[in-house]
This record gives sequence, C-alpha cells and structure tokens, in this order.
Amino acid sequence: MLIGGSNISAALIGTAIDTTIENITATGIVANEFGTIAGGLVGDMRGAGGTLNNSRFDGRVSAENESDTDLIVGGLVGRSFLSTLSNSTFTGQVLETGTTIGQRHVGGAVGINGGAVDTVTTSGTVAADGSGGPLYIGGVTGENTSIEGITNATSAMALSVESALEDAVYAGGLAGYNIGSITGSDATGNLSIAAAGSDLRIGGLIGFNEN
Repeated sequence: MLIGGSNISAALIGTAIDTTIENITATGIVANEFGTIAGGLVGDMRGAGGTLNNSRFDGRVSAENESDTDLIVGGLVGRSFLSTLSNSTFTGQVLETGTTIGQRHVGGAVGINGGAVDTVTTSGTVAADGSGGPLYIGGVTGENTSIEGITNATSAMALSVESALEDAVYAGGLAGYNIGSITGSDATGNLSIAAAGSDLRIGGLIGFNEN
C-alpha cells in the first residue's frame, strides 16, 4: 500500500470525526509530499466519540513537503484531539524531512496528542532532518497537550534529529513536549541529536515538561 499526495494522508482514513475504528491491520507507506498531516492509519482524528482501538500499522510514514503551516506526522495517527487511541501498535519508520515556517510535530504513535493514549507500543525509528519552526519529536508523541494524556505506553523507537539551522528542538523518548499527563510508561530507544539550535530540550522520557 502506498498513499500520498493529499493535504491529509493516511492508509485508512484521512479525517475521522467521532468515528470508532477497531481491529485494523495495515502495512505499507504513507508519504505526504504536498500536505501537512500524515498518519499511519488516521491522519486527523477528532471528537470525544473518536476511538482507534486494537489496531496496528507496519511500515513508513513521512512528511516530505514544503509548507507555510505546521507539519504533523505520526506512526498511527497524525493529530488526535479529544479522541482515544488504545491497545495499538506501530512498527517501522516515522520521518519528517519537510521545510516549513510553522511547527513540526513528529511522534512514533501520534504527531500531536490532544486526547487519550492508552496501552500503545511503538518500535523502529522516528527521525527529523527537515527545517523551519520548532521541532517536537518523541517515541510516542511529539507533543502531548492532554490531561487524559498517555498511560501504559511503551516505546522502543530510536530517535534521530539532524539540523544545521537554529531551530528549537524538543525531543524525548516518550514525548518531546508535555503539558498534560504521562503515567505508567517507558522508553528504551536511543536518542541521537545533532542540532545547531540554541534551544535544545532533550530527555530520555520527556524533552520539556510543563505541568
């Protein structure tokens, strides 16, 4: 399976609003070359009734375009707002190589999480060598903004950042930036950061925690 070329790209559903998704397995490549959001199974998942449960994606998810807005890429879901991601697995590569003046959110499971993540496992590599605005990158999520947050997650993602520009970088084994809740979770992957930026926040679990 090869998916690419739209503003929001995913192997299953581009935008899911209050949608229940269960027992899905997909393998392949999701390469967003022109848009802003890419997710392994769902690009943009929204609504308190939204659920992605007992599912997995094996393969590569990438955002490779030039944009003047945020770039968001996640192994299972690109962006989640108020929805729930549970009992699901990503194995493979999550990659951001784009250029933008906006923010960049890169996560092994979710690019940016504003919902609940429960019992999710990620393994493989999550990497960014693009340029532009601040980079938020993590083995589970680039940025967690949810009080429900992340529970019982496990990441074995190797995390890599390469940037020759003065970009702010927030990188963590679980989350690059956290202003919500993370409990009962662990990360075991290696972090390799080669960045010239003066604002570098790097952590084995969380790059920057604000709560």
